[in-house]
Amino acid sequence: MLIASTTVAGCPRRRGLAASILCSTPARALGTALGLLLLVRAVNVPAAARELADVRPGWIAAGTALTGVSICLGMVSWAVLLRGSGACLDPRSLVSLYLRALFVGQLLPGGVGGDAVRVVETGRRTGTGRALAAVVGGRLAGALGIALWGAVAALSMRDRLGDSLGYLPAVVAAALALAILLALTTLLCSDTLLRRLGGGGGLLRRMASAIRPFTGSFDGYAHHPRLLVASLGSGVVSWGVNLLALTALGHAVGIGTNPGVFALVIPISLLGTLAPFSVNGLGLREGILVTLLAHDGIGTTQAASLSLLVDLQVLPFAVAGAVIWGLRRRCMAGEQTPAVEPVATVLPTLEPAAA
Repeated sequence: MLIASTTVAGCPRRRGLAASILCSTPARALGTALGLLLLVRAVNVPAAARELADVRPGWIAAGTALTGVSICLGMVSWAVLLRGSGACLDPRSLVSLYLRALFVGQLLPGGVGGDAVRVVETGRRTGTGRALAAVVGGRLAGALGIALWGAVAALSMRDRLGDSLGYLPAVVAAALALAILLALTTLLCSDTLLRRLGGGGGLLRRMASAIRPFTGSFDGYAHHPRLLVASLGSGVVSWGVNLLALTALGHAVGIGTNPGVFALVIPISLLGTLAPFSVNGLGLREGILVTLLAHDGIGTTQAASLSLLVDLQVLPFAVAGAVIWGLRRRCMAGEQTPAVEPVATVLPTLEPAAA
């Protein structure tokens, strides 16, 4: 559900001295500790613990169920494009792969680790270019859902935003949605451009040949609009269901806000995961979320409790992915272990010596 990062752990590959220091392990550990320390100082921790102890199980169950539906819709958004690329995975294998990728995606910012797992495993059947196109298409569908729901929320909550902001949040969200659609349109037309470059020099021809499977997949999506519409629609609905799940988790700690608030604050808090001086934004995203919710009139204690529930939102499904990963590795290890043939232990019968 998160937008994939184009960097590794928020750090560019080529970096100067300052960037190297920020991206170093000690700096990231220090940044994470500092973020958590500031969050703890701003929140009444014992009161937040009591809030979590008094959560309403019914709302937790509803939030978990809606999160599962959201994850399934996100999987569909990717799977329809994958099927359009020629990969035929049975539902059991599809769910297993997606949950394993979800587990790995919790370890790296933006879910980039999970994307890599999906590309590698499905690339063995369809080729890396086609597998990458399906993942990119699914990510664009999810990002479009975030932008569209944010624009709708900003328009519907304009009175609560105040005159200082006015239509600015709606304009920003609408501009983001248009940028995503423009990027998608460019990808859909990229194969036609590569055909024109194919008759150029040797370097251009080799470049076009290398990325042709990727662009050709998007060209196939353009000629099968039903697949594209199904993917985009699933991605948009997936984020809408996720907003309902967050609303249910809010009710679990006594926050009776509407989904529009989460449509505005969650994308902003996710920017903390891209900070190079923190471990996956831990401490930063929670602090941003608590600050934004407090600005909306929610107490910091309740906001802190909710931020913890948001962090744990996909934990049951990530744990399921970890279990599937472990069982799969065990099965693969068992298949690779050669069978040992039994060694005969019966000695041959000796004839009695002649007298």
